[in-house]
Amino acid sequence: CKKTVFLFALALAACAALWFYWLGCVRWMDRDEGMYAMAAELVRQGYHPWKDFLYPQAPLYPYFLAIFDLDMPGLRTISAVFGGITVGVLAWFLASRRSLTTAAWACVVLMTCWYIASWIPTVKTQAPAIFLTLAAGVMVARRASATRLKLLNVVGGGVLGGLATLVKVPCVALLLPSVAWLVMTEQRRLMGVRDSMVMVGVALAVIAVGCSLPGASRDQILFNLFDYHNHPLDDGWAPHFGVLQFWVKDTHAFLLVGLGVVGALCYFREDGPLRGKDHLFAAAIGTMFTVGYLLARMPQRQYLAFAAPFWVWAAAPLWHHLSARRPLPNWRTAMLMLAWVGFSLLGYWQEITVSPFVHQNYFAAEQVDEVRDYLKMNLSPGSEV
Repeated sequence: CKKTVFLFALALAACAALWFYWLGCVRWMDRDEGMYAMAAELVRQGYHPWKDFLYPQAPLYPYFLAIFDLDMPGLRTISAVFGGITVGVLAWFLASRRSLTTAAWACVVLMTCWYIASWIPTVKTQAPAIFLTLAAGVMVARRASATRLKLLNVVGGGVLGGLATLVKVPCVALLLPSVAWLVMTEQRRLMGVRDSMVMVGVALAVIAVGCSLPGASRDQILFNLFDYHNHPLDDGWAPHFGVLQFWVKDTHAFLLVGLGVVGALCYFREDGPLRGKDHLFAAAIGTMFTVGYLLARMPQRQYLAFAAPFWVWAAAPLWHHLSARRPLPNWRTAMLMLAWVGFSLLGYWQEITVSPFVHQNYFAAEQVDEVRDYLKMNLSPGSEV
């Protein structure tokens, strides 16, 4: 029943939030976290990103963080809450569509995925952007099979997609597979085209309003979002070849994508119309973000975190078929799950608790407050660092 599904998703969300909170307590700081914390502090003081200070990202995240007057560990707690809600949304959707067992296995895979476990707890754009992107995808998927309130799902998907873009610009790529899915799953194609136009229009309107929030000029917006990132790379395409070479050796990435591909191939074992096979939609979004990660101007492994929830969603039919719709998973599902969790935790444990970038210098989270207090005592009032 709906109440059981909701309570189940709520319990998983709480467990996931606690898991990400603990990871945030032991994971070393990424150097970008200071930039986001400083941006939030400047917004609290009345300054605006783009207009008053350099902020080479979409502008929404500092405004959100500025609501909370928290230190770095406190800001990491907010990221943990976003991570828990993300797991809860996926659990609720998959439990509603398939079974509680399928949802539980999918959420265990998501929580222990290295890309999620390592980057969700940080004060970076991953946690809020992944939540908003996944929630938008769920709204679009619900629209394809909904019997009522279809337009509400379309508008909701557009609003969430626009907000995700205002946190992390590449999240706008979600709109392309969403438009294709709305058109392909609607028996009346004109209705699908109408809904896709409404969703894109709402998303663009949200993006336009959000970009006008800082009051920056057109040149300031273009510089922060595009020109800043277009500096020449001396190595040309070498970073891409380096990422490809590393990715070939990254067994975890192959397992993640492989699970999603196998789940998508379960399409041939399931009857019914296309609109009921939302795992194909998830696989399309996962492919979009994975290809974008590989082709990024300065590719970094953390970008694959945006694709991870969708590959896990795409693999849902795999858990469903392996467990044979039984109340408890059989040995095949259990063995596969234990192999995944064991490989994730043992193979990447040091990369979760210790910075994966050994050539960079990091502070423990609690040291940030000590440095801030030291600077406040030794700088003249009004100084900016």
